[in-house]
Amino acid sequence: MSYNKMLISVDGSGYSEQVLEAGMEIAKDLDSRIYVAYVIHPGSSLLSNPDSWSPSRRVLEEMGKNAFRKAMVIAKEKGLSCETKMLEGYPADKIIDFAERKNVDMIVIGSRGQQSTKKFLLGGVAEKVIRNSKKPVYVVR
Repeated sequence: MSYNKMLISVDGSGYSEQVLEAGMEIAKDLDSRIYVAYVIHPGSSLLSNPDSWSPSRRVLEEMGKNAFRKAMVIAKEKGLSCETKMLEGYPADKIIDFAERKNVDMIVIGSRGQQSTKKFLLGGVAEKVIRNSKKPVYVVR
């Protein structure tokens, strides 16, 4: 199987840079086209639960833009080009849907993310993507 197109999923956490580095190194070795996706979860704003603190949509969008800037820097360092896409919805669903629509050959995702305290062994989003994607999934630990 050839890996002409890859999707690298980032969540804006500090760990995302490691995911980007690993995914882009694989893409470079395989001469793959890269998509970098960031998903804004609809339940991640103050409006969804005013009793608990969570980042506003504007903060989440800025986190995504920062992740995209890092992706562009890493891609340039490796001599790659990449397309970025900010999505909105349930992260695992949106990652799988985007991978299907773009007909990517592999999804690269981190084993943990912003909510790593909720899932110790494998992040909830990563686990759902692995279980439900028809595409191969490379998990960065």
